[in-house]
Amino acid sequence: MTVELINSGRHSEAIEILKEIVRDYPGYFKGNANLGELYLEHYNQYDSAYKYLNIAKNQDSTSSFVLYALSFIELKRGNVDHAERYLKKVIYYNPEHGDAYAKLGMIFLHKGNIDEGIKYLEKAINTGGIPPPTINRICQIFDELGFKDKNRSCLRKMSQKK
Repeated sequence: MTVELINSGRHSEAIEILKEIVRDYPGYFKGNANLGELYLEHYNQYDSAYKYLNIAKNQDSTSSFVLYALSFIELKRGNVDHAERYLKKVIYYNPEHGDAYAKLGMIFLHKGNIDEGIKYLEKAINTGGIPPPTINRICQIFDELGFKDKNRSCLRKMSQKK
């Protein structure tokens, strides 16, 4: 039922149903995770999203979906170190999560740790599963930082995606 509501854009109705479900079944991981996702992606209500995602994390601390969403909220809140910890957990539990490598690389660059940043950005590209706009941005970063060989390699990867 809630999937149909979400797919048809009836997010507020889906939230109300999911709230009832998690009230009656507080241990329902998927309900808490879906509530967090709805609040995050459709309403940008970070406090509500964090509340439900944190409950979901306590129910399954290995969920890369939940950990990644929490890292996004922490970045929005300016808590870069917390976001970094969540992203490292995402990679630990899901070493093929290209977006986590990319975001972690950006964090290291932001902190001024160029070597670590480049290392994670390369892993993001080599892991795959990241969208072309992200690959393009990584290629630009390599170019801006003067890593012409990495930029060329990145551009080759991007042309393979098309």
